[in-house]
Amino acid sequence: MLRMSNTQGESCCDCTDGSYSDSRATVAVAEEVQNTFLNEVHLNKVVNLRGPNTLLCQSDQHPYRPIVLKFFTRNSMRFLRETRAIGRLRHSNVIEWLNTVPHPDFNLVVYSYCPYGSLASHIGQLNFGTICRYFFKISHALFDIHSRKIVHGDIKLDNILVDAELNPRICGFDLSECLPPVQNHIEGRRGTAGFIAPEMDLDPIGRYDGFKTDAYSLGAVLLCLLFGINFTGRQRNLALFINQASWPTRPVDLLLRLIATNLLTPDPQLRWDTRQLVQVFHDHRALLSEFYSAFYVSFYCFPHIYV
Repeated sequence: MLRMSNTQGESCCDCTDGSYSDSRATVAVAEEVQNTFLNEVHLNKVVNLRGPNTLLCQSDQHPYRPIVLKFFTRNSMRFLRETRAIGRLRHSNVIEWLNTVPHPDFNLVVYSYCPYGSLASHIGQLNFGTICRYFFKISHALFDIHSRKIVHGDIKLDNILVDAELNPRICGFDLSECLPPVQNHIEGRRGTAGFIAPEMDLDPIGRYDGFKTDAYSLGAVLLCLLFGINFTGRQRNLALFINQASWPTRPVDLLLRLIATNLLTPDPQLRWDTRQLVQVFHDHRALLSEFYSAFYVSFYCFPHIYV
């Protein structure tokens, strides 16, 4: 079964692992300020999740329901981005937002705790059926996010958590962008090295179709899951990776290769968006439902067939 983890902070904290942001370095909220607040609201800190601004806490009244507190400085653009996006979203595969707390010294967002950490901590350990199930759920969640004109901006393994019911949940909306109805483009490179679309590397201060850049990042996540590799920290030619990799030849594997190829094409005009991806799932629902049901129950007991 999946292992419990304290790595939720890898995706719920401010980015420190090669991420790009228009706000540059993230400023930590002072520990004494955090502790004073925790005492005021009768919360106990269990552990710092990754980074000083994200805490796992519990209360004496509800000791069996820990929560995650994500602190932001008062003038944080990341806080505005995160709250604008998460306030519009209610999806079973998006992190559960519990509350937003304004404070004279900081801003605070409260989330539910996902005890199995991020997908980064399970790379190379999930069986093929679980990989497919997670990818389908993540894809539908991202399609829902995009349908609300929200660009996530930092899709990666660390920003996909696994909750207590073993469901994946997208989090980490502090680089997101809420767009008006007729606009698809965002300005300025953002995301994490290894998952950034190539057009952002070619022109770091340009304008990009944000939904297509998210789709590219989703394709990179798919390759990470299938081949047991974490691309975080280093850009590489993923279209070339697809062509050089050894792929099984079952119908479902051919479908996954087709999906990866079209999500990771370097040309954003030719790249699928999440609407097209979900349509492919629908068109192949007979194949996928048969496969899905065959692998639904277990998680680690089958070998990773792509390794």
